[in-house]
Amino acid sequence: MCFATRTGFEIENPDGSFVSLMRSISFIVGWSLGTFLVPGRLTPSTWASIEVPRQNSFHVVVTLPPICQLIEELGVSEVHCLIPPNASPHDYEPRPSDAAALNRANLLIYVAKNLDGWAAKLSADRSMELISLLPPSSLLRLSGGAVDPHIWTDPMTLKSLIPSVTKILCSGNPPGCKTYSARATTLMDKLSKVDEQVRRLFAETTHKDFMVAHPFLHYFMKRYLQSQSFTIQENEHHPISPQHLRNSLNWAKGRKIGGIFVTPQVNNRYAQSIATSIDAKVIVLDPLLASSKPHGGPNREGLSEALLSQAKKIHEALQ
Repeated sequence: MCFATRTGFEIENPDGSFVSLMRSISFIVGWSLGTFLVPGRLTPSTWASIEVPRQNSFHVVVTLPPICQLIEELGVSEVHCLIPPNASPHDYEPRPSDAAALNRANLLIYVAKNLDGWAAKLSADRSMELISLLPPSSLLRLSGGAVDPHIWTDPMTLKSLIPSVTKILCSGNPPGCKTYSARATTLMDKLSKVDEQVRRLFAETTHKDFMVAHPFLHYFMKRYLQSQSFTIQENEHHPISPQHLRNSLNWAKGRKIGGIFVTPQVNNRYAQSIATSIDAKVIVLDPLLASSKPHGGPNREGLSEALLSQAKKIHEALQ
């Protein structure tokens, strides 16, 4: 319902709170015109110097499901995830619930400019690019020179992010810092154990070579796999050339291919075509770790468990 107040018209939310009608309208108009106010990006070093007013609650909006899960496991109770589990980050379209969440967001977290950089244009008090928290030496590059943004697929790279993320959460919401810090220690311990389990898993056998539909496994591959791999399509929005398709087929000839890994978020027609030509299995892996089910029930799989499950699936395919 819409109500007139001393400050203008407001819309009643289902929870009884009110959102400014004009602010909601400006969100929709701003999106269509591409003219959202771009918030100043903050680094961990500058964040702590900013005085944050005391909040009754701390609201965080996150683009991708695995990062939503990370923030929830660190103890933030009010987390809104923009991308549904089976959607591509490149094809995001705003929902009404996103507008409401952004209206009350204290912090907006996205991963990288070349993955979900559209989030930097959304209206929020503060925004943070997650990949900027990592040292450049730890980042992998795609063939065109751009940074590979799939940093959460490797447990140890994800673990290295947690201290900086925790510091930012503490700066944004000091009353929650004790919880965030304790949860961070627990989660880092879990990820270390996952790393140990995955190392043992892949040390047991010699694995077959494989192909990937697009480059979503590079961080995982570099840390754990000795197999040779071939990426079919570097950019899912650019069609591959006939020459590259021939190169893909030539690479596969004479090799024991364990399979072609594809994702449910993108069109895999090239991978399917190659799989038919070389009689290879197509294995679906979800880089957004939908099995971790952000905002799911009490029996949902945690982030570390989802990473271990995916590693086991890769291992089984390549034996």
